[in-house]
Amino acid sequence: MNIFAAANTKNVFHKGKGGNLYQLDTISNQINLESKMTEFGWNINYISSEGKEKESCEMVNLVHRNNYLDIFRQEKSQTTYLSNGLMLQPSLYPTALEHALIAKRMVDSALKNGSAFSTVGGGHHCEFGMPFGFGLVNTLAISAVYATTLKQRVVILDLDTHYSNGCNDLLHNREDILMTSLWNQSIPAWKYCDSKDNLFHVKVTSSNDYFVELKKLMDKIEDFKPSLFIYHLGFDVLDSDRMGGVHGMNKAKLLLREKLVRKFIDKLQTPYLVYRGGGYVDYRDGELETSARKAGLLEIQMSAIKVYI
Repeated sequence: MNIFAAANTKNVFHKGKGGNLYQLDTISNQINLESKMTEFGWNINYISSEGKEKESCEMVNLVHRNNYLDIFRQEKSQTTYLSNGLMLQPSLYPTALEHALIAKRMVDSALKNGSAFSTVGGGHHCEFGMPFGFGLVNTLAISAVYATTLKQRVVILDLDTHYSNGCNDLLHNREDILMTSLWNQSIPAWKYCDSKDNLFHVKVTSSNDYFVELKKLMDKIEDFKPSLFIYHLGFDVLDSDRMGGVHGMNKAKLLLREKLVRKFIDKLQTPYLVYRGGGYVDYRDGELETSARKAGLLEIQMSAIKVYI
């Protein structure tokens, strides 16, 4: 399986109240995961945007408004925070380009080799004209729409714990794309679309109803008969997650979810691509406890990803 990552991720920082620079969980999770994968001997394809701006913009324009990427261009030196929670900085623009390129590379790789994985998030909160939720571009939507230009019939299964406002905004009324998700967290700023037509989403409250509703999603997907399966592997469903969490969803149940999804993909016999999503530890109990929680989350991520790789 080809593994894709963005070359500029390591250059994205955040500024604290005291002026100190640090990396948000959404960034550090990717970097730590890539380091662990390298330790395991897994080869990572770091995608650079250098010389590929036109190709990347073509991908972004498949789903976002014209000049959407201008949001990430830094023209002034003052500290500015974007609608997605990230600090505007020179590295954001090339990173956004790289995410769009990865969305294309993932599809090409999956169709050629059967599967692909990316350490970058699915960007599922990015709407037509606005990025949200630490996302830069909607990589899930870009991959899906790009795949339809290759005559594919595409399904997205989004199991990040947050409502997939961006994908629902961008992909409604598509006969060649089925958008499915389970969620239990949302904010008023996100656009909301009812579950109807090609959008099939369910709000869940506990791990007990989670697996019941997941089976219903799978039945819906099987009836759709996709030729390409796109999966958003969300780790913020864990009940210990500080920004999400499904009641009763522990490590064992998360890994059970992954085994069920992998078994379902094998049943469908379709090429698939996997985006990593979410995962936020609690910082309230001091540095040592936080470090232990981060190590535990990394272990869970590796165990889950191994199911697909």
